[in-house]
Amino acid sequence: MIAQTMPQARRNPWTTRIAIVLILAFVGQCLWAARSKSATYDEPYYLAAGYAYLTRGALEFNREHPPLMKYLLGLPLLLLDLRPLEDFPAWAGAVDDPESFLPGFLFENTASPDAILFAGRLVAVVLGTATAVLVWRWAAAIFGEWAGLAALAPCAFCPNLIAYSSLATLDIGLAFGVAAASFAFWRLWRRPSQSTTLVAGVALGCALLARFVAVGFLIALPAVLAAAEWSGRKRSNQTEDEKPVACKMRVAAIWMAVAVILAVLLVWAAYGWKGHGLGDYWRGFQLGVLERHQLISPEAAAFCFGRNSPTGPWWGIPAAFAVKTPIPILTLLGIGVILAVKHRGWLRPDSWFALVGIVLLLAATTLVPCMPCLRYVLPLYPLLYVLLGGAVAALWKNGRAARIGVVVLGCWLVIGTLLSGPHYLAYFNEAAGGRRGGIRCLTDSNLDWGQDLKGLAEYARAHDSPPVRMVYQPAYFVDAAARHYGLQWQPMRLSEIRDPLPGWYAISASILQQPEVVPGTGARFDWLGRFEPVEVIGGSIYVYRFD
Repeated sequence: MIAQTMPQARRNPWTTRIAIVLILAFVGQCLWAARSKSATYDEPYYLAAGYAYLTRGALEFNREHPPLMKYLLGLPLLLLDLRPLEDFPAWAGAVDDPESFLPGFLFENTASPDAILFAGRLVAVVLGTATAVLVWRWAAAIFGEWAGLAALAPCAFCPNLIAYSSLATLDIGLAFGVAAASFAFWRLWRRPSQSTTLVAGVALGCALLARFVAVGFLIALPAVLAAAEWSGRKRSNQTEDEKPVACKMRVAAIWMAVAVILAVLLVWAAYGWKGHGLGDYWRGFQLGVLERHQLISPEAAAFCFGRNSPTGPWWGIPAAFAVKTPIPILTLLGIGVILAVKHRGWLRPDSWFALVGIVLLLAATTLVPCMPCLRYVLPLYPLLYVLLGGAVAALWKNGRAARIGVVVLGCWLVIGTLLSGPHYLAYFNEAAGGRRGGIRCLTDSNLDWGQDLKGLAEYARAHDSPPVRMVYQPAYFVDAAARHYGLQWQPMRLSEIRDPLPGWYAISASILQQPEVVPGTGARFDWLGRFEPVEVIGGSIYVYRFD
């Protein structure tokens, strides 16, 4: 059955004004972080790949990820008049040894590294903003205008969405792609037509071209349709406007199948009609998903709640979600689950288009070995916030105490997020000990992605420190980055781990939790228990001083 579109009430102008303020708050925080942070581990890969795709058609560079986000990240670089790639000596071997080429591309170009980074990061800001707007309008369409605001507010002050909407990486592209595809197929289910089918096909194609894990959306589609139809038939408290019309389920299935075909054609076109097309996409999927473990060095052991391994435990990503999501949001989600169980009226059949995506993402990351990085399930947040808007709207009707609770939780969220800025990537909630406690829970991109070298240089200048002994990750561009930011440093010797010499030391948080600093030496840091840092830069670089 296909539900009719509910009549839209006249829009309250105040909800639009409040929504604009929330969206501007989100954009402001993203720009704050984008300006404050130095390059992360992955950003040079994607920026260089996008520029190579656009200027040379070199799709073989970084082929373990699909090309769309890299095209988008590379577009603003065309305005900077960068050096031709062949002018870099290391370009000839960039496909096989990208880390020899990337420092030169970012730090020895005609434009400054900060300009290159910020240009690419602006694309992420735009996509993050589009994600927030989509969540607002989707929740409003299902649950009402004020519920739309209740969904937009956690988007605007979600540290994780802000963090990845301020970095030139693929993650916010995946989140937007999955949310847009879910929304587009929801609209197609409600009112199938040529236009909604075209939009759904393009949205799904873009999601598939943003990151390979979006293939899971194709697997989930039949389950989404079946669940929504079953839920619509089972509802006993529908109003006349909400009752499904007498239209067979196969009509929606046919339109959705057409949309899937359009998405596949779009993927084929992106890889080139005259090339190998879908074969290239499949080979990239194998490399980036099915054979992902081969790309992870055995020495790159991620730390997860006291354990080190290349992939982490099966429960690693759910645990990361628990400690990196603000407590007010977790509280409201828990209340929403209770309301859904006890009072099913607020959870409409439409909700399955978000619910199934949530379940699929969590199931995939527990069944498929992967590093416990929250960014892999970033699409959870926009899908959850759509449902959260409905839950908050239902809770608001439960009396004065419930309303006071919602206001208190909202203030907690806003204040906690603003106080964490611009260090959103290293955000951990209060139960995990905040940013300073995160190192005892998780590392890698959850905490330390190399984003605070700029902050370390500023700290060193402010304290007139001598050259800093440093162990920094990522090591492949540390020399070039330190020169650019004016940071005087020297490598740290293994003997200094046990007996540090007088002076200043700066250690990346991920290094402090690695089982071995240099593989095969048995040397590892135990400084978290032995010494107190004089400062923690952005949560990711620990600074020590010994007299």
